[in-house]
Amino acid sequence: MSPRFRAVPIALAVTMFVPACASRKEPPKPPDPTVPAQRAAQAWVHCLEQNGGACVSNHKEFASWDAYALLGWLATGSPTSILAGLRKELQHHRDEMSVQRRMIAVSDAAASELRGAECQTVDVMNFSDVIPKLDAAVRARMEYFGLLNGQMDSIIQGLVSEAKGDLNTGYFVTMECANEPYSAYVAAAEHDNHYIVAGMMLELPDYLGGSRTIRTRDTGALLPMRTGVSEATETSATEGTVHPWINIVVEEF
Repeated sequence: MSPRFRAVPIALAVTMFVPACASRKEPPKPPDPTVPAQRAAQAWVHCLEQNGGACVSNHKEFASWDAYALLGWLATGSPTSILAGLRKELQHHRDEMSVQRRMIAVSDAAASELRGAECQTVDVMNFSDVIPKLDAAVRARMEYFGLLNGQMDSIIQGLVSEAKGDLNTGYFVTMECANEPYSAYVAAAEHDNHYIVAGMMLELPDYLGGSRTIRTRDTGALLPMRTGVSEATETSATEGTVHPWINIVVEEF
């Protein structure tokens, strides 16, 4: 057989072998969907370090975070402060300007602590996983104190629905810092095909596995999940009273 005819099967084998090698290449990994949220959180903290509350714009997503924060207050606040202040807190929550002012207050308070803290993102949780945990924590606590009646159930359902409205597709970004406060937790929500920060806190509450301080060291006052709350939600622990939640002097009890 002439060399001309022997080359045909060799060439055919080569052409069949090349696609087989190409097919074994691993397909490119899809981009991490949490990266934009992490970048938004990082940019937010950098902005706070420079400008504080001036970083706050007027976004409808703040209302979802405010609903989430209200649920957090129900999960951690004293029953007396909840009974005394819930109506006023719900009124504040319905006012868009009040919600924005709260966000500015939180940002100003956090800015002084975050300056020079050198915070970096280290973990991300889906809000679709976080909100049900908070819902369960609130209901368990209200039931424990005998406050889970029909009206309270409707309030909780409404707040959970609001929180899910803009946060459910977002992320709860955990940041660790080289200096105090050593941690920050930022809520990143979707907004016009990108992520914005809808809220933040500096301590992780226990229903998410944290060890958040419940009371201030100097006065024993309850620490809500946000700053700038109305006075009706605050409780004080005057030395010599019966209980931090019951401000009655021992002699008068």
